[in-house]
Amino acid sequence: MRSNPRPPKKARPPKVIGPWHINDRQLLSDLLRDAVAEYGGQRQAAYIVGISQTVLSRLMSGSQDELDEINGLRLHVLIPKEKHHLLRDVFFPEEWHVLMGQFNHWADTSLRRASYGLGRRLVRTPTGFEVRHDSPETHTPSARDNERALLWRYVRFWSRKQRELIRDAEQILSQHGPKLRALALARILDPLLEAPESGFVQWSWREWRLKDYERLERFVEFGLQREKLLC
Repeated sequence: MRSNPRPPKKARPPKVIGPWHINDRQLLSDLLRDAVAEYGGQRQAAYIVGISQTVLSRLMSGSQDELDEINGLRLHVLIPKEKHHLLRDVFFPEEWHVLMGQFNHWADTSLRRASYGLGRRLVRTPTGFEVRHDSPETHTPSARDNERALLWRYVRFWSRKQRELIRDAEQILSQHGPKLRALALARILDPLLEAPESGFVQWSWREWRLKDYERLERFVEFGLQREKLLC
């Protein structure tokens, strides 16, 4: 019995990797090899910075000549800061300068906003309320930074779902570099730090700690879920 001939396979279209052309594939391979060794291997490095292991492997072997912008920024996290000047030489200098300049401006501005808020807050004293002013010149770290750190330690220590919460938090935050990690934590916790700036109209985490700890725990869990979607 004669079988029907199989139709010829269609050639796959070339995969479009992205707009960043890699000028020096050997230099990039050398930089990645050193960086990956510090993380303990390709799999660990790819997981921590959020890049595909397949992409990372192709970059290390020098078989890829273009890269999308998101993975380009993730390489910036993977490779040590003292070698960033070499990484810039791998790509078009102008593209890298513009993108990283904008990222750093956004991150630094966002971190200042997270640290100092409106720059004005109320403080309870034995004689009543006093207005306090915060700015980078007067408080380092800021009152908000100290309060956020205290809240995060409290939640991690007292949560009834301690293991799950810490596991989820580490899984999410470990994918970011220092700036994005600090911003992610601020996005999760900072709505509960705004009572002094709002004239104590907004809820404080200290009130929930005493009256409704389950609410505080759920708030943090929802914040972690949102950050997970943003990763």
